[in-house]
Formats: sequence, C-alpha cells, structure tokens
Amino acid sequence: MRWVAVHGHKFKILFIAVIVLLVVGTAFYHQVEGFSWVDSFYFTSVTLTTVGFGDFVPSTIAGKIFTVAYLFVGIGIILGFINLLAKQRIRRRLYQSAEKEKEIDKLEEKVKKLKGSPKKRKKRR
Repeated sequence: MRWVAVHGHKFKILFIAVIVLLVVGTAFYHQVEGFSWVDSFYFTSVTLTTVGFGDFVPSTIAGKIFTVAYLFVGIGIILGFINLLAKQRIRRRLYQSAEKEKEIDKLEEKVKKLKGSPKKRKKRR
C-alpha cells in the first residue's frame, strides 16, 4: 500500500501551510519585535506548539495583536497537519494488520492441506 499522506494533496497543502506559517512568524517577530532570526524562529515554534516557556514575549502592541491572531490560525493548521499524519499512520498500521491476517489465513489453509482430511489419511499399521 502506498502511504497516501506523503503523496496526497492535503498533505502537500498542510505541509506548505506549516512552512509558510513558520516563515511568516519568524520574519514578523524579527522585524517587529527585534528578535534575532534564531530567537524569532524559536519563539514561533514554542508559540505554535503551545509550549510557551515565557522566556520571550512580544512587547509591542502590533506583536501582541499578531500573536493572538497567529495562535488561532497557527494552532489550527498545526493540529490539522498532525491529525493528517496520525490518521495516515493508523491506516497504515490497519493495512499491515489486515495483510498479516491474510497471510495467517493462507498459512492455516496450507496446514489443513498438509494434514489432509480424515478420509485421505493413510492408516498406520
């Protein structure tokens, strides 16, 4: 079975949305809040994952307003992306489980054939 999430249209859209989200947030915090590029990316990642260590906080009004909107939009996109990955992993596991069940059924049939039916068995003397 092909792992559809990696090649699927939804995956590509959400993946690009996550990348754009990180880039936009990083650029915004670098420009508006004056954070370094690394600190801006760090703050963006910590904010979107809702970890919120509190070591960086927006100090400007624009930064605070942006952060609120960014959280509402960003968390939805991040959760959608994680949800899609989780669904695909579950589907993959279910598919593998079904394939194993089919293989077990085939092996059980082979065992039955090897044992033979009671009528075909040779009597031991």
